[in-house]
Amino acid sequence: MTTIGRNPKASHLVTSIERGLNRILTNPTGRLQEMRQELEREEGVRRHRVEIRSRETRETLEMAARYLRSLPSS
Repeated sequence: MTTIGRNPKASHLVTSIERGLNRILTNPTGRLQEMRQELEREEGVRRHRVEIRSRETRETLEMAARYLRSLPSS
């Protein structure tokens, strides 16, 4: 008997992994749809962060330009 077979926790873990793999392989379409939705959600969050960062950068540059224009020319 192997070490895994003698250890109930390891045996339970292997059984759980087998069930998970069987579930994924039985219906890969469902899992792929979940992964796609998750990736789209993450992409939306990333896009939103980039938009915020771009807007903040633009506002900072506009403020700096206004300040520089307000300085007396020498």
